[in-house]
Amino acid sequence: MKKFYFLALFAFAAFTASAQVSVTFSVDMNDAALSDGDIITLGGDFQSWAPGAEAFTDEDGNGVYAFTYNTTDFALMPGTELRFKYVINGWGTNEFGEEGAEPGDCNEDDGSGNINRVFAIPADATGTVEVPTYIYDSCVLSELSVNTSNISTIQGVKFTPNPATERTLISFENNANEAHNITVTSMTGQVVSTLTTTGNTAELSVADFAAGMYFVTFRNEAGEQGTEKLIVR
Repeated sequence: MKKFYFLALFAFAAFTASAQVSVTFSVDMNDAALSDGDIITLGGDFQSWAPGAEAFTDEDGNGVYAFTYNTTDFALMPGTELRFKYVINGWGTNEFGEEGAEPGDCNEDDGSGNINRVFAIPADATGTVEVPTYIYDSCVLSELSVNTSNISTIQGVKFTPNPATERTLISFENNANEAHNITVTSMTGQVVSTLTTTGNTAELSVADFAAGMYFVTFRNEAGEQGTEKLIVR
């Protein structure tokens, strides 16, 4: 009986670990008044609102700071709704203070006057999930890209056209013609389309999509996964 209990517990632990995902957060700090030595991080409900020692980095110097929380850091599960805000030097300076943005599409009032960002991890997420990049202290999406080693491990992915209105052709620079599983997610984390292709191209119909930005996540047979942005008009 004890042996059976141990095996069941081990299986549950293994399932829980495999279900977790890594999450990359990023923020455009170009409009923030930063000084040399300032540390960018975040405070969130998944870390009990205590900004950790992790420091966001700007890999290519374009003003977008990013950090990836791995499964070894926190148990971030698919389907979980995260609440957080970006901070400078701990809680010394943070977003959405007295002169910060009002509640909008990317944040909400917690009922106590605190305005926090909100992001829902897609229920079918695997690997690394990328949170949309907003301009610090606002709900305005950044037009700059994130450069981290955790994102876009599949190179040479194109959408033709992008922005799209009726349909777009997804093309992969993949000589092996490996199968690709493709998931399209809205800004709110809702999966709006899934498809599988066995070649280097796939046609995606967007005629029924609402106008806006979408995240297209693709995974090939080699286990490589990446995410690119698609605009629908």
